[in-house]
Amino acid sequence: SGGITAAAAAPLGKLTDLSPALLVGVGIGLIGYGAALLIASRRDPFPRWVARFASTGDIGWVLGAAVLLVLPGTMSGAGKALLAVVSVAVAGFAVAQLRTLDAPAQ
Repeated sequence: SGGITAAAAAPLGKLTDLSPALLVGVGIGLIGYGAALLIASRRDPFPRWVARFASTGDIGWVLGAAVLLVLPGTMSGAGKALLAVVSVAVAGFAVAQLRTLDAPAQ
């Protein structure tokens, strides 16, 4: 998603009424975040702090998105719809990661 956001920043900017530069920055940040999670996921045993870190970041994303969704004039209706869909997926990631914390340590 980070690569798509960065590569398609101009058309996404028109669709969402957000700055393409902002979208490129978000895309690059998501690429870095994803790379860090990929590297951490390859460790054996899996570091449980990574699940906490990722879940905290995901919950922060969802809360930030909720604020943007209720504030008027932050983005277009299409942008808010897209953000809402992405936020549901991110919330799902947070729940899945938190469930790994309930699993017995290996």
